[in-house]
Amino acid sequence: MNTLYVLSGPPAAKDRDFPLIKRFVSLDGKKAVCGSVTLGVFCRISGKTAGLKFVGSNAEEPPEYEVEGLDFASEGIITLNKCFEVLNAKGPACGIYFPARKLARLMLECDIIHFIEGSAINRLHDVKLFKKAGVLPRSQIIDKIIKKLESAGKIAIKEIV
Repeated sequence: MNTLYVLSGPPAAKDRDFPLIKRFVSLDGKKAVCGSVTLGVFCRISGKTAGLKFVGSNAEEPPEYEVEGLDFASEGIITLNKCFEVLNAKGPACGIYFPARKLARLMLECDIIHFIEGSAINRLHDVKLFKKAGVLPRSQIIDKIIKKLESAGKIAIKEIV
């Protein structure tokens, strides 16, 4: 069985960053990082560099990065919300949301999708603009993605760090 590990959000305690990233790097399977802060932590600890791979034409298409050792890297909250839309076949899933479509494809190609969700609080999730646009916080959107993946016959796991 092939596995995709999705790391989104750093741990609440910064002293847990190093062990988390070292463990994540050592995991056997495909790897995705969803979150700009999370990607910064990953790069700082792993010594890898993130190069810009894709810049969208609007706020619904967040940037995608290319990082050695990762199969996918992008901003987190918008990407995860748009990924759910793609998985749920809502919205113009065939026309835009390139990073979200790529992440959804990675999830559907794998048998097991293991989310590693950081417990650090992201104050941006409380921004009224996000709420008004229906953008769900990380924990809520990951739960919705997990249910959708399970309904598609996937094994989906959520681990909070």
